[in-house]
Amino acid sequence: ASVIKSELMNLLAGYANVENRPCGLDGKEETDGAVHKLTQELEEVFRNDLDYELRMFDDNKLLGDWELTYSTSFKFRRWQAVLNSENTMGNINQVETDGLT
Repeated sequence: ASVIKSELMNLLAGYANVENRPCGLDGKEETDGAVHKLTQELEEVFRNDLDYELRMFDDNKLLGDWELTYSTSFKFRRWQAVLNSENTMGNINQVETDGLT
């Protein structure tokens, strides 16, 4: 896993050196394939290394602060935000939050 992660981080660092905007905003679909390939390999290694069913995974291990390093999201690149733009979002008061605060 560490070899794949190192390859991925090196790839992203290379992209960061040639792209003018952070987090993959200048990324291209043509270069996304390599990112997708390495992340899929990393996920496969993670799943194969589990000595129990994935549904038994303790998701508390993922709690904490995270930093977005790179995104291949078309929406993120187009709107430069993860949320929809104000024009396409509709009435914010009608959004269901399912009890989130």
